[in-house]
Amino acid sequence: MFRRALPVMITVILAVPTAALGAQRYASPIGSGADCSAPSPCTAFVAVSGAADGDEVIIGPGTYESSGQMDGTGKTLDIHGEFGQPAPLFAPPNLSSGALLYVGAGSSVRHIRITIGAGNTTGILVGGDDVHFDRVAIDTVSPNPMIDLVSSVTGTGFTNSAFVRTVGSGDALEIGRANTDVTIDFTTIRSTAPAGG
Repeated sequence: MFRRALPVMITVILAVPTAALGAQRYASPIGSGADCSAPSPCTAFVAVSGAADGDEVIIGPGTYESSGQMDGTGKTLDIHGEFGQPAPLFAPPNLSSGALLYVGAGSSVRHIRITIGAGNTTGILVGGDDVHFDRVAIDTVSPNPMIDLVSSVTGTGFTNSAFVRTVGSGDALEIGRANTDVTIDFTTIRSTAPAGG
């Protein structure tokens, strides 16, 4: 009797972590609809904004020119390009304010590129603690920071990334006094003098 019950217990224990994992959502530059599956990807805007807490958002290679703001606020998401492929490029033409991507606590953003043209747009707004960036490249001519840490956000980490402003003036990263425990490893940060200074 005990030998028969043991495999059932093991099966139940092994099934718990799988159930706790979020869904995989796929985006493509030519995506449409809201399915966000590998065979039927959606836009990056729908993939991120429609994700649930704990989801993985896989951004396929190519150039994303939509001007929609991707809102991951209040959710822990794993947002990344497709590994083994060129990093996807976000190049929104018409964002005039706010941020291209909003990320919540515990999220990770990996293997993506962002180019922001004219306008007062921030690349990524970090709205929660313990957000990590790896292999993220941002260049901009906007006067706003490429990455902005909301007041009192802690535990943000940057590795193997590049934040470069080659034209115009402004901050590359906006890190305030209340933003503690920020780590920056193997990352290039280059910007001209801050606006007005």
